Amino acid sequence: MLRAIVPLTLALVVLTCACGDLKIAQALGSPTMPGGGKPPGAPKSARPDDSPASRLQTRLRVVAPASFAGLVVDGDRSFIVYATVVEPALSDAISEIQASTTGGVAVRVVSGLRNTLATLESVRDQISARQREISAQGVNLTEWGPDIVANRVRIGVHGLTPKISADLAREFGADRILVVEGALWYGL
Repeated sequence: MLRAIVPLTLALVVLTCACGDLKIAQALGSPTMPGGGKPPGAPKSARPDDSPASRLQTRLRVVAPASFAGLVVDGDRSFIVYATVVEPALSDAISEIQASTTGGVAVRVVSGLRNTLATLESVRDQISARQREISAQGVNLTEWGPDIVANRVRIGVHGLTPKISADLAREFGADRILVVEGALWYGL
């Protein structure tokens, strides 16, 4: 009985991913998506995430939407804020969070990026909305979502060809996407 359930469960996970309902970045523990980097299925708190990373991201989305390109928690627990330009509102928000965090928090700003986080999320949403149409054209999407460090929407395609890559770049903007070979999951 268990041997029959495992392939079915995996098939449902793959279907969910293909339909874009599973927040991939959340599954990877990204602080840039709602959920604050908690793994899927982790108990949800009755109150909003109040971590410094969550507070900083929320604040930057509000005060610097035209320059904020994302936030990553580095291996040493410091923050890397990605931005198109460093503007006073961005710097002020960082200072605010640093001052309000017990013990402080190290923040490094990387500027000069092309795409804001809002732009990347918009492209992700366009792909999600058109996933069935893209699939009907023979393109097997395996993942899509903002890649903060690459400053692109990462699109995984099983069976990637140069033509598929060029078509997707033409459709969504070569400077907004990063197309990679994606693997399909198969039952055990």
